Amino acid sequence: MEWHCAGRQAVTVISLVNQHMTAKRTILVVDDSAEILALFRDLLEPERFRVLVSAHTLRQLDTIIAEKPDLVILDLTVGREFTGWQTLQMMRMHPATAKIAVIVCTAELQRVSATQGCLTEHGVSVLRKPFAAPQLLAQVRIAF
Repeated sequence: MEWHCAGRQAVTVISLVNQHMTAKRTILVVDDSAEILALFRDLLEPERFRVLVSAHTLRQLDTIIAEKPDLVILDLTVGREFTGWQTLQMMRMHPATAKIAVIVCTAELQRVSATQGCLTEHGVSVLRKPFAAPQLLAQVRIAF
């Protein structure tokens, strides 16, 4: 009888591990360009990620808290405004989002270069636009 109980426990553990390994991880992509959002979806969904996309607004923190993504890919600028920096700062200050992995994706090389040490210190990866698909996928895999 004990063997059956142990066997059932082992099967249950294996089943739970398999469910965890096959569960899709969620990535929220925040960008002001519909084309960029579509590109991220096209690149990440075939890799078995659940991809949520969102236009850039200062209300992203509410979306991040509600969706609980495993990773946020965040553009820092919208037009000439740096609202992505504000979203990143709010994420790091809020207990529900402070530990979520973040990849900053931007063409703002001067600003990112000046703050790269600080970003790295806070666990934020940087992906510079334009990027190649293998670069994106490598950054995403590192984040997980």
